Amino acid sequence: MRSVVILLLACLVPAQLAGQGSDDRARRSPRRLSFVFELGGSVGGPAVGLAEQLRQAGFDDTTPGGCFFIGCSEPTPHPTQERPDGAVGLTARFAISRGLAVGVGYGNTSLGGSMGYRRDVDSAWGDYVLSHWDATILWAAAFWKPAPALRLGGGPGWYRLENVPEGSKVSQVGLMLEAGAEVPANRRFFLDLAVRAHLIPAKDVEHGWTKPITLRPDWTHVTLLAGVGVRL
Repeated sequence: MRSVVILLLACLVPAQLAGQGSDDRARRSPRRLSFVFELGGSVGGPAVGLAEQLRQAGFDDTTPGGCFFIGCSEPTPHPTQERPDGAVGLTARFAISRGLAVGVGYGNTSLGGSMGYRRDVDSAWGDYVLSHWDATILWAAAFWKPAPALRLGGGPGWYRLENVPEGSKVSQVGLMLEAGAEVPANRRFFLDLAVRAHLIPAKDVEHGWTKPITLRPDWTHVTLLAGVGVRL
């Protein structure tokens, strides 16, 4: 009887130790998939170039000031420039190896723009052109990680560009380039920082309600983003 008990223990103990080893290995397995929610702002965009094009097209008059039922306004020289505004995004990355990862992302950012005004003898209100752009962005990229916390990469992007005041839309294919960092590296929860350049080809777009003109917005811009990430 004693020999049977010893035999059973000899079989069970290695099996139990093997099970514990597999659990330990599972706990130590790397978390390869991460998600980051991002907020930030943009620099660049079409504002300066559009203002110069409107000036050359003669939309550089000054709107007269006046008083209306809800208040008074001062004369405003044109063209005006509207700088880029906030940006928001969501990124997913998957680590293929210690030094290589791939990712996809979605974002939306206000690129700013310009407004021009020209006196019109046929209209008491004059002629306005409004060109203010928002971008909806989808991109895919590959990343090289020279250090655990750093990444460099890029890839193709699809850009849906909308002139909000006039409602016109343009779709373009471009290139996204990124330099980023995560702190702390290789942890489940982390802070993510990214500088992301979006290189978008310019394109002729018709503007204006009363007397249409063609402008060529330069949508290329850089976004500066900070986000909170989780690794699964």
